[in-house]
Amino acid sequence: MTQGVDSYTQVTQAGRLDGTSSITVHAGKITLKLDWTLIGKTVYFKGNINALSGSLGFTTAAAKQEAGKWISATAGSGALFQNLSSYLTVASATTILDMVGEMSFLPATTVRGQAVLGIQGVRLSEEEKVIETIYVKSAPAPLPVELSQIGQGSTLYTYFGPWGQPPVAKVPQSVLRLSKAWLASS
Repeated sequence: MTQGVDSYTQVTQAGRLDGTSSITVHAGKITLKLDWTLIGKTVYFKGNINALSGSLGFTTAAAKQEAGKWISATAGSGALFQNLSSYLTVASATTILDMVGEMSFLPATTVRGQAVLGIQGVRLSEEEKVIETIYVKSAPAPLPVELSQIGQGSTLYTYFGPWGQPPVAKVPQSVLRLSKAWLASS
């Protein structure tokens, strides 16, 4: 959890080898928006100025210039590729569902139009106590639908699905190749 975040929403479609994701973060008057797609060993991403400079390490000038444009980064791009490509395959996306400690079951309910069961636990991080709730489809297969994480005035949501359907991962039109000169740490 990040202090000062009013809301964090991430929607991810993870496949065996590819996936798509979109994040929107609201922190006071600041909005961060980032979309990205993984196809094989290339990740394509597009973000606003706040996403490029604040999350991806672009210089302020490069973030202003490249905001809203699709950019590609390959596996050889280093940490940027690794950060963006993680959680875009089923194997990596489900790692955030690793709850430990004492958990409680919640009554059956409906989340995002699906009958679900909830599992709630507390995760103690170095910074804070976080209440995590995972909603899992009650039938036919117990697959995750939503994860919420609540701590110190912030709520983060991660949505899962649609299960059994491959992600719509397509190469965007008009893609720029990542220039290491755009990165503050280059």
